[in-house]
Amino acid sequence: MQNKKYHIKSFKEVCNVVTEENISNLLIDIAHGLSIYVAAIKEIKEKNPKLIKKNNWDIIKFEFEWIDDNKNDILGVKVTNTQTGETNYYPNPNENN
Repeated sequence: MQNKKYHIKSFKEVCNVVTEENISNLLIDIAHGLSIYVAAIKEIKEKNPKLIKKNNWDIIKFEFEWIDDNKNDILGVKVTNTQTGETNYYPNPNENN
């Protein structure tokens, strides 16, 4: 059976892919992706102090690719700066190990 690949951009999409069998792996992978998102938010706010009081989602959007394969490896995280339109892709740091 081929593993299913998902491009997750919203909580609705998370709800649509989660199952009793994959919830543990999905939660761990979401936490990993959010840690990358938090680092990106911190970097942007440090460079632009006027953004400190803005909501995170108003600064950058977050999405990630995930394979339902019983592993804890997201494929990568994409963040888009809503102020500049710049998009950065952060690959899974473990994919070359």
